[in-house]
Amino acid sequence: MKIVDSFLSKEEFSVVRDNLVFNTGFPFFLHQGVTKQGDSNSHWFGAHVVYDQGVPTSDVYDEVGNIFFPYLKMKSLLRIKINFYPNTHEVVEHTSHIDYDFSHTAAIFSLNTCDGYTKIGNDAIVDSVENRMVFFDGSNQHRSTTTSNQSGRFNIAFNYL
Repeated sequence: MKIVDSFLSKEEFSVVRDNLVFNTGFPFFLHQGVTKQGDSNSHWFGAHVVYDQGVPTSDVYDEVGNIFFPYLKMKSLLRIKINFYPNTHEVVEHTSHIDYDFSHTAAIFSLNTCDGYTKIGNDAIVDSVENRMVFFDGSNQHRSTTTSNQSGRFNIAFNYL
């Protein structure tokens, strides 16, 4: 696992946060259950898939790619997904999951600072801090959370070889 704070320049971060995701017209699609591994139906999140199965699936693909791809050492892109986890009374940990069943890089970029986090394995907790990127093997168990001190927890998840 590797954590990089201030991953993007202030200007690049502002473009991603303010122009792409934190504008009133940005679409999130609601999903019942956060993982396929058994979250209760009371757990939900919003997602915007940018790239999946070899195909760009969003109008923001070029903008996201132009900003992030120069920093990501990848041979093959698997998926890009922008996530929104809602505010809950207390921070709720979702069910542990893997992204793909083969070794690959998962990178989670935090768009805002909140009391939510990503838990990798059983012990490693990576706090949600704006402009922070965490890299780890996405075939390892990990889990997301909600937030209790902001309106939502927002991040961009990259999976690649």
